[in-house]
Amino acid sequence: TGAYVIMPSAQAAAKAVQLVRADKKWKVTVMTFGEYWYSLHGSSSSSSSSSSLAHEAGYDAFMTGVLFVGLLRLFEIGGLSQRSRWQLPLQPAVPPEFEAVRQYSWRQYHAKGKDVQYAALKGPDVEPQRPEVVYLTSFPTGTKWLDLQRRFSSLGLGKPAVSFVKAQGFSAPPTGAYVIMPSAQAAAKAVQLVRADKKWKVTVMTFSEYWYSLHGSSSSSSSSSSLAHEAGYDAFMTGVLFVGLLRLFE
Repeated sequence: TGAYVIMPSAQAAAKAVQLVRADKKWKVTVMTFGEYWYSLHGSSSSSSSSSSLAHEAGYDAFMTGVLFVGLLRLFEIGGLSQRSRWQLPLQPAVPPEFEAVRQYSWRQYHAKGKDVQYAALKGPDVEPQRPEVVYLTSFPTGTKWLDLQRRFSSLGLGKPAVSFVKAQGFSAPPTGAYVIMPSAQAAAKAVQLVRADKKWKVTVMTFSEYWYSLHGSSSSSSSSSSLAHEAGYDAFMTGVLFVGLLRLFE
């Protein structure tokens, strides 16, 4: 959209602006860096809009911390009686374990989650109830979702939707697949038929069996270290650290 031209000195830059503006055949716009900066930010850079920073590295995380502190303040005010609200100090101590938000802490919320609305970063995870889902693994590398759908169809199970499960990154090969059957009964039948098919060397299980294989009888032992740099987790931890630093300053 433009170009910086670095001259050897301020005097040379001023001369360049003067000469380019005087050249009527060269239809370009030229300005000093000070003029360019003013065109972006006005007379004071403090008035610059931060809307363009949305989703920039670190900015969403910072705003998560700001909102988190603001919500703590609102919860604290809400917990006071109408008579004592005016007595609230200007800079109250806001411990991270504040009772009003305890039930919401250590959770990574999923905006589009249906049966799993959040991931527990501390304590047991929410165990989703998915009786109509079958988990399939140990299929050959390079298997396409259409291959799985056709195999299920050959067993008289229709053409169920297939969603691959990947352990790492978008480009990583799938480690398994969710096969969504129309009902819990159809899922139970699918597990039975796939296990009975000796020619198809795959591992199949109900969703509850798959969940148990990951978390055991209790998911409280699951570590949050693998969540580092996951969407939302870094932002959440920034909020936690921000509150902790405020506490230290107080």
